Amino acid sequence: MTNLYELTKEFRRLLTILESDDYLSDSAAYAVAQEALDDIQEARDAKLEGCMRVWKSLEAEVHAIEAELKLLKKRKERSEKNLEWLKGWVAGNLLKQTFRCAIGEFKWRTSEAVVPEVEGAEIPPQYARVKVITEPDKTEMKKDLKCGATIPGWRLERRSNLVLS
Repeated sequence: MTNLYELTKEFRRLLTILESDDYLSDSAAYAVAQEALDDIQEARDAKLEGCMRVWKSLEAEVHAIEAELKLLKKRKERSEKNLEWLKGWVAGNLLKQTFRCAIGEFKWRTSEAVVPEVEGAEIPPQYARVKVITEPDKTEMKKDLKCGATIPGWRLERRSNLVLS
């Protein structure tokens, strides 16, 4: 069985041959080449239809996975809430005691955390961290480039995107 790439390569070769003056003048040779081209086109169509089926199948799989991820995310959030509730419930019933059994141990450990005295307290400058993210605003750049602006190191690239409908 020939692959799509080889069929396309042969299709292009036969098209070039059929467009040459030698074949246009010889009707018998032209008819044979045209028949071969038709056969290759039929085989290419079958391969492309197969690609389309796989494409649609993969798209459906992606959508199904996205839907499942949403459900799993909700399930995870629900489990996290249940876990937080259970932690609080156990803490409230443990009465600062340690509990041991065959599968584990509940115990208390001390920790420290810096918290504001009042909600919305101002952060002193010497304790402030600033995160700066620099990224191109491609929407604005595209608009300006379309209007004829020159942006050093950037250009507008015209692309051809394959769409299955």
